[in-house]
Amino acid sequence: LSENQVHAILGDLAKGAGPQPAASPAKAAAFYASFMDEARANALGAQPLQGDLAKIRAATSREALARLMGEAAVNFQSALFGLYIDADPKAPDRYAVNVFQAGLGLPDRDYYLQPSFAEKKAKYEAYVADMLKLVGWPDPAAAAKAVVAYETAIARDSWSRAERRDPEKTYNPMTPAALQRYAPGFPWAAYLKAAEVGGVRQVIVNENTAFPKLAKTFAATPTPTLQAWAAFHLADNAAPYLSEPFVQARFDFRSKALAGVEAQRERWKRAVAAVDGAMGEAVGQAYVDRYFPPEAKAKIDALVGDLKIAMGRRIDELSWMSAATKAEARKKPANFTTKIG
Repeated sequence: LSENQVHAILGDLAKGAGPQPAASPAKAAAFYASFMDEARANALGAQPLQGDLAKIRAATSREALARLMGEAAVNFQSALFGLYIDADPKAPDRYAVNVFQAGLGLPDRDYYLQPSFAEKKAKYEAYVADMLKLVGWPDPAAAAKAVVAYETAIARDSWSRAERRDPEKTYNPMTPAALQRYAPGFPWAAYLKAAEVGGVRQVIVNENTAFPKLAKTFAATPTPTLQAWAAFHLADNAAPYLSEPFVQARFDFRSKALAGVEAQRERWKRAVAAVDGAMGEAVGQAYVDRYFPPEAKAKIDALVGDLKIAMGRRIDELSWMSAATKAEARKKPANFTTKIG
């Protein structure tokens, strides 16, 4: 129901129907209309990637490649190390920059290292070659073989999923200078500056013992392989928004070969998911305007108010709580904030 309602909203906004939208829903509608213009996407082919591909071809130094990786948060590039900002787990009143292992195109390191995944790994290499061919990369088959060999080395260097779930092991604060000394094979200053956190005083390194190995592998890998790796991941990440050959190749591998999905979803459903995922607040604004009027908000607030009263009565009737404990317990529903709509 929600998917169909969002579809109707975006379709009306894209056609200019309905009430005059505010700026953000209008932007979401433009995104939707662009996604739905399959004829233009097919006419453009790989052209939308040419600017980024030119940057990759020009990135002939480790520093230049690290800068491209630092830009991955705001475009379709990929990175050997991921980066995100969140509350510091040991000091939740402040934010922290977290750096973690990345660089793999398959779902887990086991796909590269376990014999049981050999067939999927072979299909992945063919997919890498297909994507590189679509963007006009030279000798795509040989480049794909080198890219998968590079990612296999990354997988060997990386922590397992079980290790990554340990909150103590993954909390390793360092200054950027200390990180450069700890994992010297990677240009950390160039990477952090391109990620727009160049002035940060501390980063939290997640899989700390993997970082020196990953940096060493990066430093030892030939530049043409690193460039081919970057070109493939650029195409792979952007494929859902490009021409039909890109869309179909990505579906055939990532959805069909890896996940067993037999049929591609209709384009409008993919468009709704893309817009809602990228601009959920804008879509929500238009959704509330149409489907959540003030009287609905009043009803749900009243319902939650009734629930709080019921909770209070349950607390009062508990035989195993003392009066002092009940008084403390009643503070919880009293302080509950209703955040709906």
